[in-house]
Amino acid sequence: MNGAAARPVLTSAILLAVACGMVLGLLALTDPSELLASLSRARPGPLWAATCLHLLGSVLRAARLQRLLDRAVPFLRVFLVANTGNMLNSLVPLRAGEFCMAFLFSRDLPGGGGEALAKVFADRVLDLVAVTLLFIAAALFFPP
Repeated sequence: MNGAAARPVLTSAILLAVACGMVLGLLALTDPSELLASLSRARPGPLWAATCLHLLGSVLRAARLQRLLDRAVPFLRVFLVANTGNMLNSLVPLRAGEFCMAFLFSRDLPGGGGEALAKVFADRVLDLVAVTLLFIAAALFFPP
């Protein structure tokens, strides 16, 4: 495998390592017996349903982002980068995940970082539109 072909694999491996490290770090902050007790009380049906819906949402958001990127980036890379950005947004202030995603996509796009940042911003605008439409639908169907 030459250097250019190894770069996406290396980037994916680094992203996976960072994600695993963050999960392990969060697990280190919890009491294992309390975690196991909470998990034993959880009903598996709703837990699996929520997990599947979350995964479906992540896949659909990554597919939308890949389409915004004009399919210039492979889906698996878009999926990993998008979820890494979302994880960073949850853990780091100032929406650093968007800048991380733009940085990671900058090498894949002909316009570089500016194009990547614009497309990530467009993706977030589409998120805002979707949430706004859901809010309007909820307000219409479930009045106070």
